[in-house]
Amino acid sequence: MLKFEMIVFVITITSFSILLVLLQELWRRFRESVFEKSINVKVATSKDKMKTIDKMSGIEFEVFAKDFFNK
Repeated sequence: MLKFEMIVFVITITSFSILLVLLQELWRRFRESVFEKSINVKVATSKDKMKTIDKMSGIEFEVFAKDFFNK
C-alpha cells in the first residue's frame, strides 16, 4: 500500500510541475504579445525629428530621427 501511495504522490508532484511550467510559458507568451503590440508608435514631425507616442501611457516625446534609424 505504501508503494502505491508513493507512486501516486510522485505522479501528482510531476503533474503539478508540468502544469506550472506550461502556465509560465503561456503567461510569458501572453505578456510578449501584449507588450509587443503596444510599445511605441513613431511619427515623423519634421525632416530631422520624430515624435514617439507610447501606446500604454499616452506619453509623447520627440527625439532626433537619426536616433531611430541608427538602431
